This record gives sequence, structure tokens and C-alpha cells, in this order.
Amino acid sequence: MQITITAVSMFRALAITILGAIAVACLWPFHSPKNEVSWSADRNGVQMGRYGTVMSSGSFRMPESDEDPGWSIEIWMQPSRTRAERHFFSVFSPASTDLLSLRQYADGVVVSENKEEEYTPTHKSLYVDAVFRPATPVFLTIAASGRRTSVFVDGALRKSTEVLRFSKRALAGQFILGDSPLISDSWSGWIGGFAVYARELSPSEVSQHFASWSQRPPPTLTEDAHPAALYLFKEGAGNIIHNQVRSGVDLMIPERYLVAGKLFLERPWDEYEPAWSYYKSILINVAGFVPFGFLWYGYLSLSFPQQKTRTVWTTVILGTTMSLTMEILQGFLPTRSSGMTDIVTNTAGTTLGVVVYRLSEGVVHKILSRVHGVMDERQVPIAE
Repeated sequence: MQITITAVSMFRALAITILGAIAVACLWPFHSPKNEVSWSADRNGVQMGRYGTVMSSGSFRMPESDEDPGWSIEIWMQPSRTRAERHFFSVFSPASTDLLSLRQYADGVVVSENKEEEYTPTHKSLYVDAVFRPATPVFLTIAASGRRTSVFVDGALRKSTEVLRFSKRALAGQFILGDSPLISDSWSGWIGGFAVYARELSPSEVSQHFASWSQRPPPTLTEDAHPAALYLFKEGAGNIIHNQVRSGVDLMIPERYLVAGKLFLERPWDEYEPAWSYYKSILINVAGFVPFGFLWYGYLSLSFPQQKTRTVWTTVILGTTMSLTMEILQGFLPTRSSGMTDIVTNTAGTTLGVVVYRLSEGVVHKILSRVHGVMDERQVPIAE
């Protein structure tokens, strides 16, 4: 018995292949990966990998007071890459958006207060450049009040602004080290200490704390410093980083990587960012579904040559359904984002693929006829 490879079967095989390729590209890995956080062997601290996060066991709350004396945080850290664009500290609460967000931007640090500042520094954020140097730990201090926000690097004031003002509510939420909430933005590097103070530290205090953190053993805080939380990362094992201040929340190292408050089918106007990375993602999502529309329309139009209009709509609906399915499944994967913008762009890509096929249909049929003729001469024998 002998068979002949036909144009329909060729397109069917290619269409199924492109469907599988898109599924793998959208969903890999198909599970929540292991949380890549390990204890450092040669010093106190943890090493954050590609997908790594450390979270507080509950929401942090500043001590109650009639006044708002501000707050300060200190992080002893060293990024794996001197230049990167990732969050290394965030505060998350489902009910608030004006919370603290810190991220590495190139070799500098961006201090902002909400997701709108996620990609590039703007007039609403505070950017300090040349913070990180190769193979060098950095002692970063953020001191804020209702009047100003200041950034200190290794005990020295680098920049202060009155444009960005934080109240103590900026820290009222879940602490996230090495990542951001809502979407995966995992930062890689070493974190060796983290402290929170219930007031704005003075420049002289910041300098003294830097000198203390630079020495061994780790620093001890007095009541005069008003420590609200202190994590020395000295446990060396386990999944709990203890708060050295009584009645404070501990930090937890989840076994599997996860994203706090992960977004599900985020709305297009919320996803929009005026940055090249956003527009690049749009182009990739459109281009990625052009082959899908081309091959599936080609397969369906060759299978049902008398139903061109119905075939067009079937292909577009198939592309939209495929995209919607991928976005729903991505909502359960911490390493993937789930948004409605991709559904729109994938549908546009599918439609463009249909248009490309229809415009080049004559050329495609000529190529298929030629391939078909060659395959007829070389029939594939199959043993009965």
C-alpha cells in the first residue's frame, strides 16, 4: 500500500505544530518553579536566583503614634548584575497603591510608589544613578517623611526630593524582597540585611549605621533608634528569617516561586506603559500569531474551498480562543503575566496572517503544486 502526502495534510501538520509551539512558548514552564533562594555559605544572607522571592509572613504595621515622624529602611545588598531592571523590594496590599517600590534600573535605583512607575524613571519617582558596582556590596538607605524622600548610599546622602513624599502608610503591607507584587519581576543578587525604623533617620545616624553594618558581628540596635523591624539573615538554614524586634512579622522563603496578588486578565488600559519594552511586547505578540493565522487559514481553506468567508471567521475565532486559553492558563503560572492586551494583539496577528495568505494565495498554490508533484514522484511506501 502507498500514500501520497497532500497539500491539506502538509498544512494540517504545520498548523498543529505552530499551535503546539505557541502553547509551549506561552506556558513554559508548565508549573510553579522552585523558589531560587539559597543561604550564602561565606556570609550572612541569601542569594536570589532567576525566580526567587522572600515575603513577610503577614502585613507590616508601623507603631501607632499621634504624629507621623516618617520612616526609614536599610538594605544590605549586592546585585548579581551591575546593570538590570528589576524590583528588589516592594510593599503590597490589595487595598492600596501608594506603597513603596524599589527597583534596580541600569546601575541605579528608582524609588516610586505604585505600579505606574514600573519601567522607566519619571518626574513622579526618585532616581539615583551609579549605585551598584561590580562585586561590591551596597548599603542602601531610604529615609522619608511627609516633607521629602532621601536616598543614601553607603552612609552618604546621594539625592533628596520634595516631589516624592511618603507617609508611614507606604510600609503598611506585605514586604516582598527580590521581586514585585502583581507580576513577576524577580531580581537576582545577595541580600544580607534589612531594617525598618519608625522615623526619618538623620544623615549622621545613617552614616553610623553603615559603619555598624560594615563590621562583624551584625549590628545591634538600641531603643533610641526606634527599630520597627530588623532582619539579620543569620539563620543560615530553614525557610524563616526572624525579626529581631519582638512582636514583628518574620520573613518567609516559600518552597515554590509565587507572585503576591498575581493579576488575572489585566485590563489593557492598566497594562499600558509608555516604554519601548511595552511596544516591543505588542509587536512580538502580533508577529507571533501571524504564522498561526496563515497556516490555519491555509489548512481550512484547502479543506473547504467553497467556504472562504466562513473559513476566515473560523480562523480568527480560533486564534482568539487560543489566545484567551493561554492567558487564562498563564493566570495560574507565577512566571507568566495574564492580560487582555495579548488577546487583542494575538487576534490582530491571526487576522494579519489570514490577510497575508489571501494576498499570496496564488503563489502558495503554485508552490504546493510543485511540492505535490515532487512528492508524487517519490511516493512514501508504508508496509502493510
